Amino acid sequence: MQWVHTIVASPDMIEMVLNTVQQEFKYAHIFLGGSDLLILASNQPISCPNLLAAEATLQTNVRVKQSLQEINVTSLASLLIKERWTTSYISDYYSDSGVQTLDFPKLHYLAGKDFFFGNNLPLKHFLTSETTPYIDEYLFYKQCENWTIAPDTKEAFYSLIESTRSRIDYETLLPITKALLHRAYLSNPELYPMSKNLLSEFRDDLVAFIAKYPETEKEWGIVGLEAASFRTKAEPLLAHIDNFRNWMVPYPLDGIITLLQNGIFQGKDAYEKNWCALQLALLLSKERVEQSLIDQILDKTVRDNHGKIILKSEDQYLLKDIEHNEK
Repeated sequence: MQWVHTIVASPDMIEMVLNTVQQEFKYAHIFLGGSDLLILASNQPISCPNLLAAEATLQTNVRVKQSLQEINVTSLASLLIKERWTTSYISDYYSDSGVQTLDFPKLHYLAGKDFFFGNNLPLKHFLTSETTPYIDEYLFYKQCENWTIAPDTKEAFYSLIESTRSRIDYETLLPITKALLHRAYLSNPELYPMSKNLLSEFRDDLVAFIAKYPETEKEWGIVGLEAASFRTKAEPLLAHIDNFRNWMVPYPLDGIITLLQNGIFQGKDAYEKNWCALQLALLLSKERVEQSLIDQILDKTVRDNHGKIILKSEDQYLLKDIEHNEK
């Protein structure tokens, strides 16, 4: 077990720490406790017997139970809900980061630099849409025989919610708290209703279009997008994915994928067709699809006489994002 602070810290510093850890350990689960990252690393995967033993300790060891109750952790689920990144996520995103060694202790320099500039990582940094395809690795979802870790009653669910609330600013909902509420609402809106403010922020009406492509153009009028261009329709859907989809709220992407595919062939001009193609390639690359499928999408782009993909100047960043994801 190792810990890393996220206050006065930069992505470069955190990524170097995690890449260093994975040089020595095959498995790592990264938890967020308050403003600190807790790294649980091992050369053996965490098994069902390990989780069952942890749950037994939590329920039978009085000192452990009392200690964790002080931070509203009353179940193993309320511990595992704090996991943020998994082994494969670290490998996919941070393997190109630096490594801390005794000969080249670069981490000391980075930490000092972050402190000097007052760098801080927002909590949202640890719960992004990129975490979604790693859902099978999260311990919260690990299913063991005769045991389901996720809360199966309304009382247990709200106890889990309490375990995610800030002890410093209780009234402010943290990203993981919102994600839990969103997940519960999507699964059963009658049993787990959301406040008007959260509903207005979450826009579950957009989720319906992201998950399933509408049968008629008129249906787009529900979200004010009837007769709009492919790009105009896709932009709010992609923004929703970036803001709200994650390993806790992994709603399907069938609708947005179909929309972008249609835009590739039916867009009003080369700019829109290529915008749709690059957005689809980026979306699917985050979902860890085969590179060959990404290449097939890019092959459909419209190019100029020099073989370059035709894009508006404000969309050139998409090419850089594609190149970064291919590394």
